[in-house]
Amino acid sequence: FLMTVIENRQKNRVAFFFITTSFLLTVARGCVLPYIVLYITTVFEKDITISGGVLTVSSIVSIILSLCSGRLASLKSGYSALFFLTVGFFISLVFIPKADNIIFFTVVLISLNLFYSCYEVLLKVFFSNQTVEKDKRRYFSANYLAVNVGWAIGPLIGSVVQKISMGAIFYSAALISIIPMIYMVINYNILSGLTFSPPEHQQHTDKPLINKKNKLSLIWLTVASFLGAFVYGNPIAYLSQFLIKSYPQEAVSHIIALVMLVNAATVMVFQHFTVRLLSKKNLNLFVFIGTACFIFGLKLFYYANDNFVTWCIGMFFFALGEVIYVPALFLMTDDLAPPLFRGKYFSVQNLGAAGASLSPLVMGFMFSAFSGEYPFVMLASGVLLSCIILIRVSLAHKNAFR
Repeated sequence: FLMTVIENRQKNRVAFFFITTSFLLTVARGCVLPYIVLYITTVFEKDITISGGVLTVSSIVSIILSLCSGRLASLKSGYSALFFLTVGFFISLVFIPKADNIIFFTVVLISLNLFYSCYEVLLKVFFSNQTVEKDKRRYFSANYLAVNVGWAIGPLIGSVVQKISMGAIFYSAALISIIPMIYMVINYNILSGLTFSPPEHQQHTDKPLINKKNKLSLIWLTVASFLGAFVYGNPIAYLSQFLIKSYPQEAVSHIIALVMLVNAATVMVFQHFTVRLLSKKNLNLFVFIGTACFIFGLKLFYYANDNFVTWCIGMFFFALGEVIYVPALFLMTDDLAPPLFRGKYFSVQNLGAAGASLSPLVMGFMFSAFSGEYPFVMLASGVLLSCIILIRVSLAHKNAFR
């Protein structure tokens, strides 16, 4: 009993490190990423087309390269892998403001996003390796909250610091990212034995390892993740594009500020209860409800005009869909992945995040080329198709292991 208590305490301390580090790295990125367009325009004197291309390319390339995180998860020393990622993240932030041309700037920005993406994959593997289902949901819920709070705090810090100089946002973010490195050095005794291999009893399972059907399910799951992320991964970007076409800049700013506040508040309030209620038994029902919330929110966005209340209600339902979809994807990937290959599965499924990177580019074209509700119909169709794929994968996976 005493050994069990000690092990649980140590496990919770490691989970605390992961969640705290996730929060700090998100705050650091939040200091920087919202102001990249302004930085490129000011320092390199490039137009918004170039800056948008830099953001899209850096995000997509880093997501593709993050496939290597599956190999990092297979290393015997999890401590070394994590320390390498946090140091790399810090060095990237230090070097970005030293870039004297747009190509070098893009390369360093890719490395920054890459180190963060790899860290997030390793975090998911650690959570997925927990033997108690309640712990998985509790850790994931706490991390999801930490990330959203980080995205709320980071841009505020960046807005204050950029008044000093544009380069200061990167140095302030670098100072924040030092904290996890210091924690790792101080708590070496606790973290030195960290590994991303599953427990011994999980390694011997009746589930087949990687077969053709399993690979196909993973591919479809990644496609569904891509379609979902296209809709909910970066909604503020395409909603801004939609609003700018029809309303004055002041009204657009007020609406965007309100919907961002509603989005953050909804996620923070409801994610804990949603994750507690979500289970493998009711997964398909929750995915269907989340999809309905997305579609209803998109419908309200289109008909909201300049009515602030309608915009807020629309974002409430839209954010509720996000609160359901994100943990559902985690649970489905966790259920699908053989214990020994969780790192590879989560790194492949993470490719779906490219949908959020392409969304502003594609939707900018859609809003320019088409009038009326066609762009929103496309968004609704995308998330509906994602829902159908997720439910199909879930049913096929359950039938395979009966």
